[in-house]
Amino acid sequence: MIEKSYLISVGVEEYYNPSFDKVSYAEADAKEIADAFRQLGLLDSQSKTFLGEKAVKGVVLQEISNFANFANIGDRIYIYYAGHGLSYNSQNFITFYDSSKDSPETTCFKINDILSILERSRCKQIVLFLDCCHAGLSMSGVRDAIPIFDTTALIYEHWSDTFLIGFAACGSNEISSHSSTYKHGIWTHHLLEVLNGKASSEVYSNGVVTSSALQAYLVAKTSYDARIMFTPKRLQSPERFGKDNGDFIVVDASCHFRVPESQEMIVKAIEIRSLVEGSISQLPGFIRKSHQVPKNKSQATQKFVFKIGSSLIEDAVRAVAIGAKDSFQYKRSQIPKTEVSEGVGTVACLDFDFQVTIDQSEDDPTEYILEKKANNFKLRDGYTIDAIDGILEKTIDSLFLVLKNPPKIEKIIDAIEKHQTRLLFR
Repeated sequence: MIEKSYLISVGVEEYYNPSFDKVSYAEADAKEIADAFRQLGLLDSQSKTFLGEKAVKGVVLQEISNFANFANIGDRIYIYYAGHGLSYNSQNFITFYDSSKDSPETTCFKINDILSILERSRCKQIVLFLDCCHAGLSMSGVRDAIPIFDTTALIYEHWSDTFLIGFAACGSNEISSHSSTYKHGIWTHHLLEVLNGKASSEVYSNGVVTSSALQAYLVAKTSYDARIMFTPKRLQSPERFGKDNGDFIVVDASCHFRVPESQEMIVKAIEIRSLVEGSISQLPGFIRKSHQVPKNKSQATQKFVFKIGSSLIEDAVRAVAIGAKDSFQYKRSQIPKTEVSEGVGTVACLDFDFQVTIDQSEDDPTEYILEKKANNFKLRDGYTIDAIDGILEKTIDSLFLVLKNPPKIEKIIDAIEKHQTRLLFR
């Protein structure tokens, strides 16, 4: 979230005045919006939700005023509303549980009155989400209103408001539809997808959602659903109003993309290795006139490979010990300890350990395998892995990680095949 954020979420589904039709799922919309913001880090003390009969004009107005007074520069205020919207005497109103169609000026909220309260706040980052109809139609599956709620007027009136950006579920002369499949207004359903980290990946930039990305997603998803979910097809084109001086972050949803600690791939140890294979006949101790290349593997042939390859072990141990002493500036008491035995050589340093082995290949008895490993890294201050690179030069070519929670490779492969993901390795 920003420095500190505040949310007022209002959902009016049924009204005291029976002349208002029911607004299906409005309360679920407002409740889940509040839940989504809490998942993003909003504290309960910074969030107020008003549903149904608790969403009366005076109480909501007082809470908006309270948050406007509390908020400081750098804070942010979010207001979400789901219910009926209407226009009267060229003024845009939102309705409340105790509103009346006969006296909208005294029982409803002018959008401009809300904005006036917010404008006086020290907070200059204010976001409105309005899911209410902008047309005077009465039909099932819509958040119907009485005379036209005019988003064109909102856009014109507040084009210069640097403190405000508003997102509206539909444009002028349109209806805001709800869906029994989603159990939400369709626009709010897609807004919730974004807030809950479930929208398509292009909406998020390192986990954050910008105003342009949010609007593009809401327009694309909402207008598509309005066309395919209803017969006849409906037109619903979400609007955005206000001025934000360019793109800005609406919400930080990065918390939804953090890997749970139980699933983190924690590296317990690192090992770097190299593997060289070659013909036994090419080993330094092989004498062509008196030695024969073995055709199978046994203890005797292994000892033979150890013997004729011993100089490779000795040379590798000597080179690493000398290189470590010079690169890490070891004192006499810190000189690496070396050991060479049949087929194995080791170097124990203050900063890392090294091992080199030679053996006869299991797959091809005529071949030998020379393996070098560096591990148990404990670099002292002032030294980096580059120092080890210099010692080992180009003899090491593979990196191995020992993980605390190894990933289930089968699940990764299944996910790749299911979604036809293309992996790029650089």
